[in-house]
Amino acid sequence: MLRGIKIVKNSNFVGRIEEIKQLHKIRSANEASIILVMGRRRVGKTELVEQFFINDIVLKFEGIQTKTPDKKYQIHQSLQRINTFTKIIKNHDKNSWTDFFYLLDDLIKTPPKNKKKIVLFFEEVQWLTSYQDDFFSELKPLWDDRFRHYKHLHIVICGSSPSFIAGQLLSDKPLYMRSPQYLFHLKPFDLYETKLFMGKKTSNYDIIFAQVCIGGIVEYLKKLKTYPSVLIGLAENSFKKNCFFLEEFERIFVSSMSTNRNYKKIIEYLANVKYASRESILKRLKIKSGGGITEVLNDLESCLFIEKYIPIHLKLKETTLSRYRLKDEYLHFYYRFIAPIRDDIEKGKYHTEPLLAIKKQQFNIFLGFNFERWCRSNSSLFAKHLGFDRIGYNDGPLYGKGDEGDNQQIDLVFIREDRHVLICEIKWGDSFDLRKTSKDCDQKIEYAKKILKLSSKYIFEKVLISSEPVDIGAHTYFDHIITLDNLFKK
Repeated sequence: MLRGIKIVKNSNFVGRIEEIKQLHKIRSANEASIILVMGRRRVGKTELVEQFFINDIVLKFEGIQTKTPDKKYQIHQSLQRINTFTKIIKNHDKNSWTDFFYLLDDLIKTPPKNKKKIVLFFEEVQWLTSYQDDFFSELKPLWDDRFRHYKHLHIVICGSSPSFIAGQLLSDKPLYMRSPQYLFHLKPFDLYETKLFMGKKTSNYDIIFAQVCIGGIVEYLKKLKTYPSVLIGLAENSFKKNCFFLEEFERIFVSSMSTNRNYKKIIEYLANVKYASRESILKRLKIKSGGGITEVLNDLESCLFIEKYIPIHLKLKETTLSRYRLKDEYLHFYYRFIAPIRDDIEKGKYHTEPLLAIKKQQFNIFLGFNFERWCRSNSSLFAKHLGFDRIGYNDGPLYGKGDEGDNQQIDLVFIREDRHVLICEIKWGDSFDLRKTSKDCDQKIEYAKKILKLSSKYIFEKVLISSEPVDIGAHTYFDHIITLDNLFKK
């Protein structure tokens, strides 16, 4: 009798509505499938797969992190795992993935009773395969000749290296056009999923605070939800010896990317500038053009650690004005507050009073900066709130020539098809100078007119996005005001 892993129902599992809808369609199609699930470490890939297939027979094979790639070791561990799924215990002495797949075939070819499916779940596939193609090239003939004919079978390939998994779909790779095939690139929780996950006891302020500081990463949010406030939870898990967010940094690079030293160098550089061009990255880090740098940047982007963007008026066009910025909220927080005092943390300086590690003025600047980035990443949320989400529009930053030394960049602009241009001012905190803000906004409008060179038929509007309620003066100047509380009113 075939038995899968024991999966405990998670009563706190929330969100992933679109992914679950798609998985239901796949499962009900009554045909074999290959499902690829990729995403950043801790984003909730395993939980999605296991909770969805909880009532099926899940045979899980997990890649194990090793100091050096070891194909034989991974195969041996996977072969031993087979013994946990059947009463027939064998001493499997095999050295290839092909042998492994043939052994699996003996187990899975017979449909289970009660309309259950068999799920071959390959977890942390970047370690399982040692970042090599052998696993996939040896899976291909088994899939073509046998597995694809088993209507009760789903093969789930899951990992924390999106670029590696996506790379297996290229035309020169074994998995290319293996049908039916489905790809899920799991994103962090959005604002509403975060609120569901954190629960009713968590204030709206703490919800947005968590998103701004560490993002919508499920495992990170889990670390914060049991504390009286997100700030306290953040300090407790960041500034004590051997604490979670202190140790997480190194784990990210091990699980999501290979050992190329340029990954860390690029992230560290971007953590210390607002944005940078490809050329400035090469120059500052003394990296030669070519030599795999494009692949490294693409890897970091596919993991959602960095973001490449261009001016709003040049969307979908090739341009030398492309810029890169650090996108991941946790990495921003780590480099700004943990990395500079890491030695003191490890010595236990803040162990009894971790909140002392956070300097208020510096932290408020960080929150303001990250809130701007968060607003830009969630621009569709504001378009919906302002009522033009069903109107064609373009959004993004606006800037002309220059690099990180050029402060002339408007972080968020909307250009609607009905000839309205919305210039956004983004403010964190309950105190800002309205006179200065209005002057800055007027200058941004003039700058936008200069760059965009639109006809006089376009109407420019001013938008204030604020984490706090604002006084009556702001309502007089701005055409639209969105506060934190507004965001939670769908």
